[in-house]
Amino acid sequence: MKLYLSIADVPINEPGDDLVLSASIEPIAGDETPGDNVFTIVDVVELTPYNENLTVVQGPEVHIDNATDYLNYVINFQNDTGEEISNVLVNTILDANLDSNSIQIISSSHPVRFNMYDGEINFWFDGINLPAFDGLQVGGEGYVMYRVKPINGVDVGDTVTSSSSIHMDLNAPIFTNYVTTTFVDVLEIGEFNFSELEVIVFPNPARNEIHIESSSLLSSIEVYSMLGQKLLETKTRGTSKTIEVSTLAAGNYLVKVNLEGGGTKTLRVLKE
Repeated sequence: MKLYLSIADVPINEPGDDLVLSASIEPIAGDETPGDNVFTIVDVVELTPYNENLTVVQGPEVHIDNATDYLNYVINFQNDTGEEISNVLVNTILDANLDSNSIQIISSSHPVRFNMYDGEINFWFDGINLPAFDGLQVGGEGYVMYRVKPINGVDVGDTVTSSSSIHMDLNAPIFTNYVTTTFVDVLEIGEFNFSELEVIVFPNPARNEIHIESSSLLSSIEVYSMLGQKLLETKTRGTSKTIEVSTLAAGNYLVKVNLEGGGTKTLRVLKE
């Protein structure tokens, strides 16, 4: 028996185009139902989603022995207002179990300044000029990544909860999701499942470089074309890595993250 998979040889240029996929099994002598040997499905090309969200790299649990280490947060935002945005304000309220004096900006998509007042942090993107969604491609996007330490004396069972709101010019604020990190004395890893590890690749879409942040040690990063051709590979050891992608043509790519001790996670990235 032979199984054939195929994708219709038609140009895919923009959202809304049909993507036709089919599978067929070579007829077998004595097959009582040969009519079901061919299956076709039509999918539709869609934009790569890039939603406003807040992520904590360390994930939902941190061992109490690491309670003096930084927690790393990434806030993404995108202009879907329909018009160009001049200024963006990202606001987040610090949890009582976080030390406001330890906050540091690690990376951002655009120049950013920040201030703190009464437990709130404001990240100001002045003159950012985010382009509007034009009907064919996503609107302008950005991000800020910062880190902050828990307060001294945090104990087992204590929880850190974070959220943020994004203000674009005079438009109504956009609220992101909530993320929670709890300090524990035993990590609930059970049968270790690498697919549940937190791995972040940003910015997405990307222009010149991508950043990988992981809750587990990395061993190597590989970048593939959508046809499976390996284009880039770099060895590393640590929980973060930056890769230059400016030489890649615009389009979709697969970023394969290999972890120490085995296990992988693959994410799709759009290169502008």
